[in-house]
Amino acid sequence: MLSIACRQLRGLWRSLWVAQEQGAPIPPSQMWIWGFIINQRTRLISLRSIALSDNHRTNLITPIGEWGKWINGWGWLKLEGIPVDFLYRDVTQVIQVIDDCHAGKIAIDYQPGHPHGFVSSIYMGEVALCLPLHDPNGVLAALKAKTTPYPAKLKQATIDKFAWEISFSLVVAQKAVARGDVAYAAGCCFRSVACMNQILFALNETYLLNEKGAVALLMALRFALRTTKDGSSQCLRCWRLMQN
Repeated sequence: MLSIACRQLRGLWRSLWVAQEQGAPIPPSQMWIWGFIINQRTRLISLRSIALSDNHRTNLITPIGEWGKWINGWGWLKLEGIPVDFLYRDVTQVIQVIDDCHAGKIAIDYQPGHPHGFVSSIYMGEVALCLPLHDPNGVLAALKAKTTPYPAKLKQATIDKFAWEISFSLVVAQKAVARGDVAYAAGCCFRSVACMNQILFALNETYLLNEKGAVALLMALRFALRTTKDGSSQCLRCWRLMQN
């Protein structure tokens, strides 16, 4: 299936890669493929004219910017019966983000599909953890070299940005619980957990790509969430606030 994707996409894109999160094997039920945009308009017109999916439909890829400044564009495809998410990234923007991460500058913005928000350092994590499929000019290889070791300034910037909100969100959640506002409390508890994830991944000098499955991934890292006497993690304690 990967060979089909590469055959259809290479030549239109400077680099292609497949997602691999935290060293995990690529799941057989779904894949995520990324491509770098160089000449945005030409590449997008060419890509939207290709019958990428199993049903040979065209125009399955979104216009650039339709899903915000961080996603750039994407398409839900199916190749040989396997769901494939194809996303594209502006290489100039990725280069800038990696430089910013080394300088201790990160940002977080509202983004559908990322309930905590899209943290700019995700771009650096994608480059660090991906498996290259097509990189004839070494663009991706050169960027990968900048992701190791994990930048000390990125670690400190992540701690500075998210640490304070862990306890703050729980204080606000307790007030919401007291007045019976379960939806608001749930949102606050989730933000507290998401901020814990950011801090602990940074302390472990491990890139965090997505909120999905982050808590489970933490259990395998050196600095993980401690458990209480009853065996529950700090994350679970957040959700129990809403049951009291």
